[in-house]
Amino acid sequence: MSEAKNRPETQKIHHGVLIPCNIHEVQRETEEGESETVYRYEEIQLSQRNLPNNKRLRRAIANRLNQHLREYLYSRYDQGTQSTIQGFALKADRLGRSDIVDECEKILDWIAGVLDYYDTAKQSILSGSGDPQAVQWDFEADVPPQNLRGWREIKAMFDS
Repeated sequence: MSEAKNRPETQKIHHGVLIPCNIHEVQRETEEGESETVYRYEEIQLSQRNLPNNKRLRRAIANRLNQHLREYLYSRYDQGTQSTIQGFALKADRLGRSDIVDECEKILDWIAGVLDYYDTAKQSILSGSGDPQAVQWDFEADVPPQNLRGWREIKAMFDS
């Protein structure tokens, strides 16, 4: 993330436009012990000469949010692993193994929570009201995984 002492603004550059998004106002202490406000943000670069219209701006920020969703979710449970966990849940249910079903449901509930968080942020960005650049997200802080097992651990539970 980039950092600035003033709230970042969209700006024209030589080969396009830089759009700040996911802007977080942060209070921190200086070396002199004083409090200061800084802004941490990401930048999206669009290769176009003119500033983007509202629709394109919103779409660019929503695409960045989607990129973060994929990085966050798939780094823990990619699509193949999610399918495997769903399969384990079905198999465990057939076998009457509620302990395994419970572990699978924890993961699937967490994934649903991540997707809900994503959808709420996406709707805030794409809705016609409000500043899309002011929409903040932080998957790690706001929807952290808690005590979730990996697929190998769940698979091993069938042998116990």
